[in-house]
Amino acid sequence: MSKWEIVLLGEICMLKAGRFISSHEIKDTCVKGLYPCYGGNGIRGYVEKFSHEGSYPLIGRQGALCGNIQHAHGKFSLQNML
Repeated sequence: MSKWEIVLLGEICMLKAGRFISSHEIKDTCVKGLYPCYGGNGIRGYVEKFSHEGSYPLIGRQGALCGNIQHAHGKFSLQNML
């Protein structure tokens, strides 16, 4: 018998989708003043503004990698993630 309680994810944390970021806003290389931009498969590129600061688990919400889990920390931006 398992000692783990089974609950819905939304009962123990807040789920929030990332914002839409157009491809022309995303740079391929990181230079000073840019922040990582996470998509469903990890870092997609780098952007000028961050949407989150701290340590967060990230869950891909669409596409072939839906459900994949990443971890991000520091200042970063999210695109189509939970």
